[in-house]
Amino acid sequence: MAFRFPDLKAPAEHKTLTFDFTAELSTGVTITSAAMTYAVASGTESPVTLANNGAGALDATSKKWLQPVLGGIDGVEYNCTCTATLSSGSTPSILTGILGVRDPIALWPTTYPSDLALTTVDALGNYLDPPTSGNRSDFLLRDLIKRASAVILANANLDVCYSAAQTETRNGNGKDRIVAKVTPITAVTSVTIDGVTVPAATSTIGSGYVFDDQMIYLRGYVFTQGYRNVVLSYAGGVAAGSQVASALEQACLVTCALWWKRRAHIDQVSLSAPSGIGSTSFLQVDIPKEAQTIINQFKRGAPGTP
Repeated sequence: MAFRFPDLKAPAEHKTLTFDFTAELSTGVTITSAAMTYAVASGTESPVTLANNGAGALDATSKKWLQPVLGGIDGVEYNCTCTATLSSGSTPSILTGILGVRDPIALWPTTYPSDLALTTVDALGNYLDPPTSGNRSDFLLRDLIKRASAVILANANLDVCYSAAQTETRNGNGKDRIVAKVTPITAVTSVTIDGVTVPAATSTIGSGYVFDDQMIYLRGYVFTQGYRNVVLSYAGGVAAGSQVASALEQACLVTCALWWKRRAHIDQVSLSAPSGIGSTSFLQVDIPKEAQTIINQFKRGAPGTP
């Protein structure tokens, strides 16, 4: 039965696979050598590019085989089979591990920024001191950006940050205005109430709908009270490359930097110096002050409030 390696491998990463035969060996038996073969477990690749990166080696117990590997392509999983020759001369022992290969950058949308990420892996890697990138770090930075972006957007009460077409089905509030969930509004395509389409107003006093960056207003109509009886189609969100987008990216960078650096002292308030003289205090906040200041500039009221 095959086991699965816990960590993914990036296509360009040089990685060492560990095959632990301890549970397979009788008392006093060790490994003397091993041979590797590779095959596609899922996905498509021919010929297989995952391969040995030089000779493997035994660990100190002679019960584990350590095999450096390179290659592989994004989206493919590989059966990595290690056949170990035993000191007892008995039938070789075989272990097969499944290794997944994923490109950390390819897992993101092709354009930046995106609704999932307020910054990029490269930007964060360069922002950290010292700069951090490559191999497994890219996977960690990618996930860190995703989580920090979600926290920042929730803190600022922004459902979607970057401009895109939106369709909302809402409850009618009995009023002549309604707040969009995704702001700023840049265009309105249609407003439908109880299945009836409301036209766009064609003058400054004519009946129909008008809008500003936060709300859609009605003249001569109301959003009739009801459940899920209002449909709004519009374009809304922050424009990529705008000052707002750049500011939110900075908030994401400083938040990610804080979270990254405090991994070594999670929940630790302070650390005494080895000499016993002096100590280091650690910041005990979820979002650093610089990021919170930026967020507060763009924070808006809850959706649906006048």
